[in-house]
Amino acid sequence: MIFPPSNFSTFGPATESEISKILFSCPNKQSHSDLLPTWLLKECSSILIPTITSIVNLSLSSGNFLSTLKESVVSPLLKKSTLDTDDLSNYRPISNLSLISKIIEHVVKSQLTSHLTSNNLLNPHQSAYRKHHSTETALLYIHDHLINAIGSQQVSCLCLLDLSAAFDTIDHNILLSRLSSWFGIHGTVLDWFKSYLSSRSFRVSCAGSLSSSHTSLCGVPQGSVLGPLLFIMYTTPLSTLISSNSLNHHLYADDTQLFLSIRPPDFHSSINRLQEILQQISSWMTANLLTLNSSKTEFLLIGLKQQLAKIHNSSLNCTHSACNLGFIFDEHLTFSDQISALSKSCYTHIRELRCIRPYLDSKTASLIATSIVHSKLRLL
Repeated sequence: MIFPPSNFSTFGPATESEISKILFSCPNKQSHSDLLPTWLLKECSSILIPTITSIVNLSLSSGNFLSTLKESVVSPLLKKSTLDTDDLSNYRPISNLSLISKIIEHVVKSQLTSHLTSNNLLNPHQSAYRKHHSTETALLYIHDHLINAIGSQQVSCLCLLDLSAAFDTIDHNILLSRLSSWFGIHGTVLDWFKSYLSSRSFRVSCAGSLSSSHTSLCGVPQGSVLGPLLFIMYTTPLSTLISSNSLNHHLYADDTQLFLSIRPPDFHSSINRLQEILQQISSWMTANLLTLNSSKTEFLLIGLKQQLAKIHNSSLNCTHSACNLGFIFDEHLTFSDQISALSKSCYTHIRELRCIRPYLDSKTASLIATSIVHSKLRLL
């Protein structure tokens, strides 16, 4: 299925007030390609804003993204502090980009989002990088379905899919074709995206040293303003494929959750259908140069003890609990594992207060400890 797109072929001009708002919302960090530090640009904004606005509008009207703005310095960022630092797959390649580049991207993102929203082109099953959508809304959507299934004496199979290096393998030609056919992007706007994606270069920064420059032939920069939005547009057809098989699902960036609720007598036939759909998903990802990480794909059967006891499962390698978007689901939906993990985390942080406890009065120490606990209780 392809959405009937409304045409988006020209950008509107950015205003000085819009550029000023974007500039002051940017953090005061500097890219290697920035000639002036961000704090100085802000200090001299009254003088420089008209010039920056002219640069932005020239890029938008000409459909050209300057090659000097495509240079980035990539820093490896460990995904979690508990992961093995010697395993390169545990790092995210975060791009440090020019401030002017980010300002232009902010303007483009604002107009692109307006086009997608007004024409109802955003994927309703995707919660990432969208206003009023978050991991919480995604989790609530899934939890509501699972609770209703339990109330109907059904067993649910929750399948958690994970992609490897998803942002880094996006094919530019496929993305540009998708922008045109699915989202109605043509003319100068499509030319701008072609220019934005092509001939990007990067250097890697590690331990204070910089590598030589390399050309990026695919992917969108992690750390860019437009990258996340382009990724969810790239993967929108995946949602259509899943929906065409009448399978419940929800996406958050590159995390895909499939959930199928079934009566115990229909278990084996339903699981066979689920495996066929998974094969179709894997084939779609291969055709779109994405890689399904089978080692991180998890299956979880959820239901009442009486219903789960009626199922003799030998075809699926199921786990008793699984972490989904930072929240631990267990097979009976009691959330006991989530509560235990949060309690352990709170206790660990409170114990760390012992290092500074001699320097705090009782009221301050209590306030800090309470703040730590309250900040984590939202995950219950």
